[in-house]
Amino acid sequence: MAPGLKIVKPADEDIVPPSTWDYQSAVKGLLHLALTVRPELAQSVGVISRFMSFPSREAVQAAEQVIRYAYGTKDFGITYTRGKGGSPHLSEVEVVAHLSVYLHSRKNEIAVEDTKGDSRLMGTYADADLAGDVGTRKSTSGYAVVLHGGIICWLSKLQSTVALSTAEAERIA
Repeated sequence: MAPGLKIVKPADEDIVPPSTWDYQSAVKGLLHLALTVRPELAQSVGVISRFMSFPSREAVQAAEQVIRYAYGTKDFGITYTRGKGGSPHLSEVEVVAHLSVYLHSRKNEIAVEDTKGDSRLMGTYADADLAGDVGTRKSTSGYAVVLHGGIICWLSKLQSTVALSTAEAERIA
């Protein structure tokens, strides 16, 4: 899905009927992928799933784009490594040819560097946007847990309350 895309609830005449394109079925398939094996789809699928009852042309186009991305990257996967390349605190981890995942962390006195290179460190990353949902002004939270250079747990979810600042949205996340 295009970064920064904001989909709004359509007017009644702009809703795409199921006979034209089976939006619900497409989103259900993407949801299965996002929950089981494709963590990078979680945020996009979360956004397009908000329009299951009333998909607009914009929501259908976003879903088609996510499907094209998922199909185009079907050979990519999560790679777990041991050794120096799997440390979550290194700046660049080579996953597969032509695909790099950039990880970062804010180190404090608790965070330690993987000096032995055994990559048994676990990295936890969380983030939130501010008022990402145009209709409700709610923020979206997300987190990822990385172990042995691969993601082991992830989530992207609309927050239950409206945050009044970026700091509040991050605190809720």
